[in-house]
Amino acid sequence: MINLFEPVLGEEELAAIGEVFADGWLGKGKRTRAFEAAFADHLGVAEEQIVSVNSCTEGLFLATELLEIGPGDEVVLPSVSFVGAANAVAARGGKPVFCDVDADTLNPGTAEIARRIGPATKAVLVLHYGGCPGDVATIAALCREHGIALVEDAACAVASRAAGTACGTFGDLGVWSFDAMKILVTGDGGMLYAKDPALARRAAELAYLGLRQLSGYAEAGTRKRWWEFDVGPFGRRSVTNDICSAIGMVQLGKLPSFVRRRREICRRYDARLAAVPGLRVPPRMPPGHESSYYFY
Repeated sequence: MINLFEPVLGEEELAAIGEVFADGWLGKGKRTRAFEAAFADHLGVAEEQIVSVNSCTEGLFLATELLEIGPGDEVVLPSVSFVGAANAVAARGGKPVFCDVDADTLNPGTAEIARRIGPATKAVLVLHYGGCPGDVATIAALCREHGIALVEDAACAVASRAAGTACGTFGDLGVWSFDAMKILVTGDGGMLYAKDPALARRAAELAYLGLRQLSGYAEAGTRKRWWEFDVGPFGRRSVTNDICSAIGMVQLGKLPSFVRRRREICRRYDARLAAVPGLRVPPRMPPGHESSYYFY
C-alpha cells in the first residue's frame, strides 16, 4: 500500500536529536534561533521577519491577533481550506467570508475575492492549496488598493514560488506548517513571517507569554537578575523547542531533494493520466511558478 502521507526521516535527524540531549537543554534555544535564520535564508527574507511557532494553526491565530481582527470585522478566505483558518478568525469574534475557488487550481481567484470585499473587510486570507501557488501578486495588489491586510496560509507551500518569490512572503503575514504530514516535518511546528519586522517582534512576544525578552535560560549569561521579566501584551505559550528545530534544520537541508522527487512523480502522473478520457489533471505551473506538490 502507498501511504498518502509518510515523513522521510533518517539517521541524520536522529543524530541531531542526540546532540540536543547531549547539550542538556530541550526548550527553545540556540537551535531554534538557527532554524529561524536558516528558514529566513530559504525564503530570501530577513531573520528579524521570522518567528518560530508550535504549529501553523497557532501562527494563524497570532496573525488574526496581530491584525486586531475583532467583532464585526470580515476576513475573506477560500471555501476549500483547513478548519484552522476559519477558526482563527472566529476566535477573535471576526466573520469568515468564504469565496469560491478556481476549479483547476483550487485556489481563490482575484475577481472572486474582489466580489467578497465590503466595508467591513479587514483582511484576505489565501491558501496555496496543495502547494500550488495562487495568483498572489495580483491579490496582494488588490489588498493594497483596498487598504486591507493579506495573510498567506503557506502550510502546503514550503518550497513553492510565484515568479521567483517564495509563497508566504507576498502578503503582510505568512505561515507555514511542519507537522507530521507535511513535506518538511518537525513532528509539530511552524513559522510565521511578517513583512513589518515590528509585527514579527510583537508576534514573538505574544508567542512567549507576552514577555519582552528571551527566555531566562537564554539570558542567564547576559543579565544578573535574569529571572525578572518585563511583561508586555497578553500572550500565550506558542513557542517551539530545540528538539523540533534540530529535526527541522536537517529536514531543511533535504528539502530540495524532497521536492525534486515529488516533481518527478508529478511528471509521471501527468504523462500516464493525460490519456484517460474525462479526467481533469492539475494544470501545469505558469512560467516561473513552482509548486511544492504537497498534493498532486
